[in-house]
Amino acid sequence: FTHIPAGFDFHAGWFVPWIGAAGAVCVGGGVDFNDVVYADTQCYDIAAATFNPPNADLGPLPEPWWGMADMEKEHDGDPQLWIANGIDAVGFLLQRSAYFSLAAGAFAYGPDPAYSVYRVEGDNQLGNIYVVDGSTGGLNPSTLHEQLVQCPDCECRLELDKTGPEWVYSGDVAGYTIVIGNTGELAVTPTLTDVIPAGTVYAGNLSCGGYNCFYDAGDDAVYFYDAIAPYSAVTLTFDVTATAPISTIVVNTATLSYCGRELVDTHEFHVGPLPDLTWEKNVYINGDRMGAPEDGPFTVAPGDTVEIVETLDYTGTLPLFTYIYEDWDGYPVEIANEVHTIGAVGQLPGGIYGWGVTLIPGRGETLTKTFHVTDTGVITIWEWLQPDHWILPYGRDVVLQGPQTAWEKEVYVNDALIGTFPATVVAGDTVEIVDRVWITHTAPVTFTLVETWTESLDLVDWTSGTGSVVATANSLTWEATDVAPDTWHVLTKTFHVLTGTWGTDVITESLWVENADPQPDDWVIQFNYCHYGVTLEPPTDAQSGAPGTTVTYTLRVTNTGNCTDTFDLSPSGGAWPVDLPRSVGPLAGSAGADVEVTVDIPATAADGDDDTVIITAVSQSDGTKSAGSVLTTTAVVTCRAVYLPLVIRNYSP
Repeated sequence: FTHIPAGFDFHAGWFVPWIGAAGAVCVGGGVDFNDVVYADTQCYDIAAATFNPPNADLGPLPEPWWGMADMEKEHDGDPQLWIANGIDAVGFLLQRSAYFSLAAGAFAYGPDPAYSVYRVEGDNQLGNIYVVDGSTGGLNPSTLHEQLVQCPDCECRLELDKTGPEWVYSGDVAGYTIVIGNTGELAVTPTLTDVIPAGTVYAGNLSCGGYNCFYDAGDDAVYFYDAIAPYSAVTLTFDVTATAPISTIVVNTATLSYCGRELVDTHEFHVGPLPDLTWEKNVYINGDRMGAPEDGPFTVAPGDTVEIVETLDYTGTLPLFTYIYEDWDGYPVEIANEVHTIGAVGQLPGGIYGWGVTLIPGRGETLTKTFHVTDTGVITIWEWLQPDHWILPYGRDVVLQGPQTAWEKEVYVNDALIGTFPATVVAGDTVEIVDRVWITHTAPVTFTLVETWTESLDLVDWTSGTGSVVATANSLTWEATDVAPDTWHVLTKTFHVLTGTWGTDVITESLWVENADPQPDDWVIQFNYCHYGVTLEPPTDAQSGAPGTTVTYTLRVTNTGNCTDTFDLSPSGGAWPVDLPRSVGPLAGSAGADVEVTVDIPATAADGDDDTVIITAVSQSDGTKSAGSVLTTTAVVTCRAVYLPLVIRNYSP
């Protein structure tokens, strides 16, 4: 063997018939004299009498492995090479299996055995594979045995999530929580290693819900090693005491090893102290208190005055230097003045303002800033509070914005609320449109709604309790000036659908709100206008036939409207029997269909007798739309030749 020249033992071995002309003997895994565990495979080609390169035929095992059972089998026509149980690279008993699939061309994990053993035997009997005997540790032989059954999804699927605090006082205890989730169909036995991070001391309280976990003082690490059932999770918790200096960032890493794979999750926290400091912050607009930053966003308009009043209360035992940084986007506001009781205020590079103050225990400090709003749009005033020894500042942003508009609309056709557009209307229908406008603002608001429509609609009425409405033949303007904010303003309009052949009705609405940015999107309401019509061709037709026979007419019914329709057919005026379909359709707009009409000529009819019937087609959608065809049938008696005998006799005068 070339891949481990010094030799190795406790490996797997298989006869592999598909390699070379006469098959091959292959080995996999094993351990050498120095306790190095291997995952390599190598095959000896019998016909070629040579070793192929390592891993050239089968590839490596899923992970380093020794002391395993080995066997061959065929599953649904797929030759497979199996291993089960044994020991991994760090000395843990393996309660898992794996197999090489010729169809897949690689090793995959199989079902987890029921027991943990090594130096174990495997065999195939009658197409089934079995694991028997083995040592449960050291040289302790067992009489265990089991059968391994192919599993539907033999893939190890684990997830790792580690959480903890963001801030810890120096000398205080921080708790970690680690969740290991098994999201696959196989039971998996992973190994978790979590070395206690620098700047902390292990503080106990280790728990894992009855699974196997422990703290190793020599390694200063927490370990977990146990089987996790399919579709289940294990939660592991433990504590550490923060001993690092103030301003240290403590980084902790958990590593999960399983099935030859590895997951890593890192968590960090900052070492305080957190000062005994409260930060009260209030927003005033035009002299009225609107609330704390968390109560926003607050609506403003150009010309408004915004005051932000901040109070710092400190109850610590030593003076604490604190800084407030401030910035705002796009400069849509201008700072008018700042009033503060103590400390220095100045502009920092990049347009950022800062307020530095040394807080005295038991005394509050106040900073008042006044802004004048000069533009519309969203305005964010960022502020960060950063006392000494804080690694990251604490931010509380004030968000100002223009008036916010809610514009709702309901559309009714013949008193039925319409939810899907384009809706269908016909001449004579009544369309009602209800507009509701709500504007959130701190002062009276002004808005204008402009509406236009196609000539197929006729505005017959409108009502509104707000503003004024001016209407023309095809447009309407609703104006509201300095009306109340934070309430619904409603406009109701009524239209009649006129007679015509327009095909489409369109209503377009635009709403403009003073100081709103952006303005609301336009509404476009579309209706499909249906008009109906029918022709029946030919308008007249005539045929004849002998008494006792049937005459057939072919008529063409055409839908001359623009919407799908069905047409009723009926005869009238005739005395002779008539047969025809009673309806035709549905027919799409402009489509047509042939129908047959038969007339029975009575056997008693005399030559020249006739009968006239009128066939009428009527629209089912619009009963005023109809067409007719006049059919005249005449009886014809055919003349027959009568042959008399010619008698010849001998005559002599």
